[in-house]
Amino acid sequence: MELLLHAITDVDARAADEDDTYQPGQVDLLPSSLKLSNEPGPPGAYYGTHTPLPEEGGRTALHVACEREDDDECARDIVRLLLSHRANPNLLWSGHSPLSLSIASGNDLVVKELLTQGADPNLSLTKGLGSALCVACDLTYEHQRSMDSKLALTE
Repeated sequence: MELLLHAITDVDARAADEDDTYQPGQVDLLPSSLKLSNEPGPPGAYYGTHTPLPEEGGRTALHVACEREDDDECARDIVRLLLSHRANPNLLWSGHSPLSLSIASGNDLVVKELLTQGADPNLSLTKGLGSALCVACDLTYEHQRSMDSKLALTE
């Protein structure tokens, strides 16, 4: 991997799979449709200024490494190597950032590596995903970790 990284000029090169879906069946939801029983939702103080969504496109090598559900230590080492070559941890593919993909895949070693290397945990995701915290609480990915590790992750 390191030899390849020294040979390429763009560590954030994207695959031509921008139309692929990581999680089939996800529907775009407006934040207002997530309210229960016509409740007003969180107070305005919880909302920051509107920030534009990051560019979305095809998968990068970092996305692929963060999707791995096997050999957590190897995946972490690859992520560390990609980040040391200035891979952008805040690009989106299929609505997901590398951080949200590592949360969905259950690889807490990669989650920690991304957070210590500058991944934005508050990055707005697309396709109704919300943020990395929303992915951590999503029942779709519940099978990836125990309740204790899910609580530790959200903290």
